[in-house]
Amino acid sequence: MSISPSSPEDLARHLDMTVERLRALANAAHKLYSCRYEPKRSGGQRLIEAPYPNLKAKQRLLCEKILNDIPVHSGLHGRPGTSQITAARSHVGQPEVITMDLRDFFPSVKSAKIRAALTQAGMNESVSEIICKLSTRKLRLPQGAPTSPVLAR
Repeated sequence: MSISPSSPEDLARHLDMTVERLRALANAAHKLYSCRYEPKRSGGQRLIEAPYPNLKAKQRLLCEKILNDIPVHSGLHGRPGTSQITAARSHVGQPEVITMDLRDFFPSVKSAKIRAALTQAGMNESVSEIICKLSTRKLRLPQGAPTSPVLAR
């Protein structure tokens, strides 16, 4: 069953911090990333935006205590208890399997979509906004944050 924080104070309790610290972290989060480029296998460069350890720890806690419990379609692999192996099992024995990689997928997921999805999952607007601030950079999902794969589902 999903844990849906009912207020910023409730969210702060889930993340083991005061609401004042939570709001301060959320407002500063977009500046708490180390950015670097890594080569792609297909050529070109991928921007990695890795959160600093203090933000990353809270993002992981956010995933563990709240985001991982948001229901998703059973066919989706990328949630706890799934892997590339569980994703591949349903394709074993098929005559053809098509794979694809969406170019710049995480950065294509915008803050407005995340807020809307969180609200649809039962969170109020103020909680959705704080989670969005904790999880985005430049109004989009960063490649490198632990919250990005969870919120992109």
